[in-house]
Amino acid sequence: MIDSNLLADIYNNHGVARARLGQRRDALNDFNEAIRIKPDFAEAYDNRGSVRVALGLTKEAIADYDEAIRIKPDFAGAYNNRGTAKTELGRYAEAIADCDAAIRIDPALAEAYNNRANAKAGLEQYQDALADYDKAIKLNPKRAEVYYNRANAKAGLEQYQDALADYDKTIELNPERADFYYNRGVARAGLARFAEAIADYGEAIHIKPEYAKAYINRGVAKAALGQHEEAIADFDAAIRINPEFAEAYVNRGLAEAVLDRRKDAIADFDAAIRINQSYAEAYNNRGNAKAGFERYQDALADYDKAIELSPVRADFYYNRANAKAELERYQDALADYDKAIELSPEDFAYFFSRGEAKKMLRRHTAASEDFKRALTLAQEQRLTERLQRISREPDDLRVADAIP
Repeated sequence: MIDSNLLADIYNNHGVARARLGQRRDALNDFNEAIRIKPDFAEAYDNRGSVRVALGLTKEAIADYDEAIRIKPDFAGAYNNRGTAKTELGRYAEAIADCDAAIRIDPALAEAYNNRANAKAGLEQYQDALADYDKAIKLNPKRAEVYYNRANAKAGLEQYQDALADYDKTIELNPERADFYYNRGVARAGLARFAEAIADYGEAIHIKPEYAKAYINRGVAKAALGQHEEAIADFDAAIRINPEFAEAYVNRGLAEAVLDRRKDAIADFDAAIRINQSYAEAYNNRGNAKAGFERYQDALADYDKAIELSPVRADFYYNRANAKAELERYQDALADYDKAIELSPEDFAYFFSRGEAKKMLRRHTAASEDFKRALTLAQEQRLTERLQRISREPDDLRVADAIP
């Protein structure tokens, strides 16, 4: 008769092999059988936990890691894996504590440094995360994912040039991952290298044709180069893939507005708001489009909502102030210009427009001071020519940030 411990080992090893082949449900059955035969089999609990994570059963996976650690308190891998699962649930502080425990038990466990860094990045502690990624790479310089994670942390610090070197290394080690190209495209766009970003997004789409976010970001990059019709084609593709992707409608609306197709733009902003009623950017841009039709009163309602949702955006106050000024509500406009300047005191356009409102109220001395400040800022920013062209139009429609 076969030894029960050996039989449990066979099921466990068979489960590991199946998991590596992507046969996760079959692997789960094997680990269940291994645990039934040998209830104190810590490695089988740990392996079942990993399969459960892959199946989206993260809370159940944590219970398995708990049991593995109870049976074997010095099981560094189980602490590491539990930390990873907790990171997926946004329980970052607990995840860091688990990775700390794994590292105390096994200081050479590269994965624990990587996973601790991921948890720190989740807390936006990017600088601390970089030190852990550095250690993980020193221990294992052949893992593409760690270079990728370090690159993402550098991008989070807006260190796009340094991030590019890591993305390059990531792609050198594994050229088949769409997200690697996608994020390198994000970094290149952050450096205003839009043509190269477009190439990266294109490669991501080639690998993963249904990659809606890649279409959106490629469209954003094309719009930055003035290729608005081509950008709209990309936003169309993103919407075909995911008709509930609010960002795709907003970006398409922005491109349509630039092409003076404001009715189409408003329809897209309407769609974005239907999908996400808390999307401040959509309300702001719909307000801008309405202002383009001189529907200033309607625009004010959208600016009010945008400010309610995001009260720290200077451009929202500026746009609302401009709409009030067009309605000759100059005193009300001043309050919004004041707030815009409080939030963004280096924007010359805000001072210039506030000066115009003060001039209309015959507060000429105060207006003169604002015009002087606007001129000083414009000269500092080498934007004097633009200053001469400023009118009380809505602020430039904002292209949405690239999606991380």
